Amino acid sequence: MKQTNNVMVIGCGPHAKRIYLPLIKKYHEKYNTDLKLVVEIDKLKKETIKYLKDHDINSDTYFVAPNYNSEFKLAKKDYLNLQKLVKKYNINAVILSTDPLAHKTYINFALENGLHNLTDKPVTTQVNASTEPKQAIKIMEDYKELLKKYKETEIKYPDLILSCLSQRRYHPAVNRVKAELERIYERTNCPVTSIVCQHSDGQWRMPDEVINLDYHGYNGGIGKCSHSGYHFFDVMYWYTQIAKNKKHNKIECYANFIRPNDWITQLNVEDYKKIFGNSYSNGKFNLTNEEFIEKTKGFGEIDAHVNISLMKDDLKITNIHFSLLHNGFSKRSWVDARNNLYKGNGRIRHETHIVHQGPFQVIYYVSYQSDQIDNDSLKGSGLIGGELHSDVYIFRNSKALGVDLPEFEVVQFGKVNEQGLKGYSRGHQEDARGSCFCEFMMAVNGEIPKGKLKSSLEQHEGSVALMSMSYLAAAKAYEGSTPLSFYEKGELQ
Repeated sequence: MKQTNNVMVIGCGPHAKRIYLPLIKKYHEKYNTDLKLVVEIDKLKKETIKYLKDHDINSDTYFVAPNYNSEFKLAKKDYLNLQKLVKKYNINAVILSTDPLAHKTYINFALENGLHNLTDKPVTTQVNASTEPKQAIKIMEDYKELLKKYKETEIKYPDLILSCLSQRRYHPAVNRVKAELERIYERTNCPVTSIVCQHSDGQWRMPDEVINLDYHGYNGGIGKCSHSGYHFFDVMYWYTQIAKNKKHNKIECYANFIRPNDWITQLNVEDYKKIFGNSYSNGKFNLTNEEFIEKTKGFGEIDAHVNISLMKDDLKITNIHFSLLHNGFSKRSWVDARNNLYKGNGRIRHETHIVHQGPFQVIYYVSYQSDQIDNDSLKGSGLIGGELHSDVYIFRNSKALGVDLPEFEVVQFGKVNEQGLKGYSRGHQEDARGSCFCEFMMAVNGEIPKGKLKSSLEQHEGSVALMSMSYLAAAKAYEGSTPLSFYEKGELQ
């Protein structure tokens, strides 16, 4: 008889509502999953209880009072109360969907109580990582501490699963890119030599929202790199791991962040008044540019431009350029923010990976939207500009390779899947999240060995290093030093 998996979801924000709660319900029978407990911060108590009631979700709730001014920790009474609830409901699995500043605390809770854990990306982050070098370094230190604790916990709980939901590892187009890189590496011994990665969230925020919004906000001294940016540190590093016998032993990083003071210089308060007229200027935002800059001092990055070199000693194997934007092309044309900040409010995704493999191959992965998500219409969604657009272009030096491979291929993943989608299906990205969830539940059930997980904690050292290094280099610049950082022999400097 299949074991019962009683699940606790920690964090019931837009992401959990859109992804995790529906997945638990969808796979209730297949993986014998039951949602027993939802944990949220106390200021969202009324909203959370109402949501669960309105959506006929029969789960107990527990509410904590967070403090992010320092490293987030559970109060002793909250820790003990959660422990009691875990025992009461015989909970064996945790899905972690909180602010990433709280991840470390809750991962530790899961480990200390022998609970399987699927956590959102990034693994962890730290308050003021964008502005304080010691906080940037702590991101890497957190990872090492958690990995050590996980290995120690495995002695008592050898089957314990700890996985990170980095869904692009499960995306069919991304997997096709990696498979083609592996194919040519096996034939040529040529590693990935150059990557250009661009991603834009298309989140245009008004100046008052930059100051006040907590959701994917900047007021905790972090920003894009701790939000969607981690996906790209993760996947680009993942691409490079095809080279089995040309491993790097050193990483060098240069970072250039766009902060709120830069951002308000690009488009200033007077520009906003000119664009939106009375709808903006009548009491919406009364600060001057100088006052805005003063209020956002110490805030995190809006955009991040990062150059990475993977090196063997002092010789470069792979160069990676990241252009990671919150402030990119958007379809927002209104002043007051709409309720859906997660995928609405004019948000537009643009994503490009350009991956060179020496003289043998270059692969382009592109996903470009022209409008924000439409719940009802998916017409033409697989074509460029559509919601499901996801293309891979492969160029090969076929004659030099000496194999029967075409010189050029186009694979339109979005177009293939645009037929038959119903309801609020968002295509490959959400399918990929679903695949990660299913893999996690299968591992929990013992249906696949834990060594086959695509995104277990052990596999994230390089990805976490890139994130931590980016913050360290940028924080050095913030303090007036050279924006360079290095990772060698497990040490970040």
